[in-house]
Amino acid sequence: MLQFKRNSKIYKISPYILIALLLVSVLCACGSNSKKADSAADEGLENVSINDTSGTNNDSSGTNTVEDKISDNTGEINQQDKTTAKDTLTADKDTGIDKSSGNKSSGNKSSDSTKEVAQKKSTETIVLSESDKNQKESDNSKKSVSSSKSSASQTTVTTKNDSKAEGKNIPVSGSKKDSSFTVSGGYNAVCTYGYDFLAVGTGGRISRIFRDKSIVNLHSGTNADLYGIASSDGIIVVVGDNGTILVSRDGDNFNIKNSGVKARLYGITVFQGTFFAAGEGGIILSSSDGEEWILQQTETNNDIISISATDKMCMAVTRETQILMSTNGGTWKILDYNKYYEGYDDPYWFHSIDACGNVFFLSGEYKEHPGVPVIMSSDTGEIWMPHVLNRVNGDLLDYVLPITINMIGLNGDQLLAACDDGKLLTITECIKCNKLEQLTEYDIKGMAFSGDFIALVGEGFWFDVQESSAL
Repeated sequence: MLQFKRNSKIYKISPYILIALLLVSVLCACGSNSKKADSAADEGLENVSINDTSGTNNDSSGTNTVEDKISDNTGEINQQDKTTAKDTLTADKDTGIDKSSGNKSSGNKSSDSTKEVAQKKSTETIVLSESDKNQKESDNSKKSVSSSKSSASQTTVTTKNDSKAEGKNIPVSGSKKDSSFTVSGGYNAVCTYGYDFLAVGTGGRISRIFRDKSIVNLHSGTNADLYGIASSDGIIVVVGDNGTILVSRDGDNFNIKNSGVKARLYGITVFQGTFFAAGEGGIILSSSDGEEWILQQTETNNDIISISATDKMCMAVTRETQILMSTNGGTWKILDYNKYYEGYDDPYWFHSIDACGNVFFLSGEYKEHPGVPVIMSSDTGEIWMPHVLNRVNGDLLDYVLPITINMIGLNGDQLLAACDDGKLLTITECIKCNKLEQLTEYDIKGMAFSGDFIALVGEGFWFDVQESSAL
């Protein structure tokens, strides 16, 4: 028994009670310390959370967090879905490879994992893009080509891609005629005569073609191949091989006239009431009535293959791109196009020159790319504006090549081009609206306009008459 004195009094306490009091005191002290520890832990967590938030804010202004990097990589994947031109570069970027140093860039596991997904996605995109490309080429190869020629404001020319054009099954214009397809003779030119048309061709053939597509063959009095025909004030003049000139005043009976030359005459036109015929060796013949002809020897020895005239000027061309120009029919100025524009433009071959209203249109092809057409226009002959065909029938030009133009005419606000392989090209101001259609297997050599009707003639003595609104 324990005892102690307090305020002159003596107290007695059992040892067991004292032990119990000590235990209670210890338990109370432990409980207080536990609460303090929990409070301190909570405060520590708050500090950590605040510090983490502060760190995230700092990362947003500087280095991205893991979440941000994952978001960025996801954006890169989406970007890959939108484009195929940069697939390979995007894939390299997503795999963390520095192409310049060959070292991997720094990152974390989450970012690297996402980048692996990006790399896989990029590879899939490239494969799919190639598949889509092959499918598009397959679809294009099945398209039926319908034809048309286009003027364009651009100055670049799409040239023939042999690997792309080869093997394509394009019904209208993928290739030249089958080698078994042979033609012996045909029409070379046609002109308007009253409401009808007169066509000339090989073997001295002269035919009157009516709007209802009926035809009457006329007696020419010659077996010479005929290449050109023109009419003015009731006089019809036809020119051909060996200096042949035929004249008619009624459209039925033709008489042979003495030209004074033995050269082949390729074309004839009317300028200021006078007939001008052009041919081999750079010669030009002129006559006011078709009876008497005056020889003009120009400053070129190349064959003049085409001649045409407006009210103010007469022009003629050689295949070698010489352009002969005259404002009086007596003196001729020559512009050698390939030589004059050497180093500034590609070299060409010329096929024809045709006056449409007051504008001359030149047609030809690229010297180094046969079958790729060239069209240029000018009203004075000094400056020539190119009309570039970028798209025909909605496709790139490559898919409808070759196009060899023999003549150009004006149909309302559109140009028509008569082409080899029976193609008729319609050229519009809309560069995507140019149309190409195949009318026959025969080369179309000439066309003429009479009111609302157009006559087309070509190889094999093929011809057709259509309403202009239908073309």
